[in-house]
Amino acid sequence: DTVEVYEIDATGQHTMKFKTNIANEEQDSIYAKRKTFLQAIQREHRVNNYAIQNCISLTLNFTITVLNEEPTFHHWIVVSQVGSQNKEVLQFASHNHLLPWVGTAIETGGLQYQSNVTKEGRVFCFLPMPKEASSPLPVYVNGTFGLNDDRRSLKWQSSERKNDVAAEWNKFLVMDVVPPCYALLIRYATDQLEMPHTHIYNMWPDVEAVKGTEWEPLLTSLFKILITNDRIVWTSMPASEASPSAMQGEWISVRAATFVPQTEKLSQLSQIHSSLHRCGVKLVEVPALIHRALKLLRCSITNLTPDLAREKLKATHSCYEKADTTKKIELLMYCLSDNSYENLIGLRLLPLENNSFTAFKGKSGQPIYVCNSAFPMDLFPNKDHLIVSSQHTDALTVLEKVASSNKTQVQVMDLPSAVKLIKECFPSQWQQQQQVTVSRADPLFPAAWFTTFWKWVQQYDLSQFAGEMVLPLGREPISRAPTFQVTRLSSDSPVLC
Repeated sequence: DTVEVYEIDATGQHTMKFKTNIANEEQDSIYAKRKTFLQAIQREHRVNNYAIQNCISLTLNFTITVLNEEPTFHHWIVVSQVGSQNKEVLQFASHNHLLPWVGTAIETGGLQYQSNVTKEGRVFCFLPMPKEASSPLPVYVNGTFGLNDDRRSLKWQSSERKNDVAAEWNKFLVMDVVPPCYALLIRYATDQLEMPHTHIYNMWPDVEAVKGTEWEPLLTSLFKILITNDRIVWTSMPASEASPSAMQGEWISVRAATFVPQTEKLSQLSQIHSSLHRCGVKLVEVPALIHRALKLLRCSITNLTPDLAREKLKATHSCYEKADTTKKIELLMYCLSDNSYENLIGLRLLPLENNSFTAFKGKSGQPIYVCNSAFPMDLFPNKDHLIVSSQHTDALTVLEKVASSNKTQVQVMDLPSAVKLIKECFPSQWQQQQQVTVSRADPLFPAAWFTTFWKWVQQYDLSQFAGEMVLPLGREPISRAPTFQVTRLSSDSPVLC
């Protein structure tokens, strides 16, 4: 299996310009496989003539050495197949003495796979056709095609060729015989070669490139075969859980996959990826050409959505509860992204000012408040477990919308709520006392609160706080006093305000 190209000059001198051959160490194995393949075809042909129903296939995976100025190595997969299980094809083949023989091939680069997947789909009828006869497929195709008289192009059906045997045969090959051979090529690359999944996807034909051409009938047949494969789309391990010594993912079936929408990037959903992986969800990110293939088949698939994420996270809290704050906020923002606030209930991702998280509950649950400039957080000491965290600006903005929706226990702070919560802020030790001493060093209650409170309350009705321990005593400003007395506010109090 050697091809040599020579240049002959005017004197008749031969100079070798190019030489290519199959790597020596692979030749014996390839010859043996070819011999077995041809013998099988002969046996079937003797029994069934041209109607070979038991498909015979040969898959070769080899390296070609090209000797030019410098030796280069090219790694190829070639699949040949003879036969068809389509009765109409077999009847046509038998009647017209045509052998349903096709092949597909693709260059996979060097032994360490490179990204030079075949760009141009050359067509062969045992010998290469001219480039103008190329197909829009990303693989080479060989077959017992019917050719035009000039042998420079394939015959295709047209209004002038309604009953042309060669044109009709080509349609049968493209629609029924090439697809299973093409699928075998992709399956072999998937199962036998450690090739990046992105390059496997590049072996698929692109609907946009093929549609409207004579090769379009191949698409549906091929895609139907491919999607029934249990190893057809790649799910990667989350970066946080991948081990250098283990596989970084696995091939799975379409039905087992959850597809990342084309508008999203898995690399930007790291925490969603990690958490849902722990929930048993296998996220798959495929290029647009795979989405187009699935759309052509009207294939029912599972897509990643905020609703799906919420459902899985609520069912398995352990898959995210140990995540750090930043990662939980990432999860929360994704779950909020479709504005379906009522479906947050049960999700333990509501951030609180005390750096913990609590579950979203119905609107009858214990209120969790969103503070604002009218009701600043400093007004509510010891109540940070009832206040939405202010540390995450983007999340706070969205949680304000959640509060306004009145679908959960999250509420925007208003005056009645503020008055109620302030009254609940004071230490229980003060309940039975008429007057207390407040120290700046006292961890029970912040001395600075009284300054904040009196500055805030000037615009509201002070009588709402009658009976509460809010009135500081003494001539020295409390901002400078190390300790000071506080008494209860009363309309008949002898204290002069």
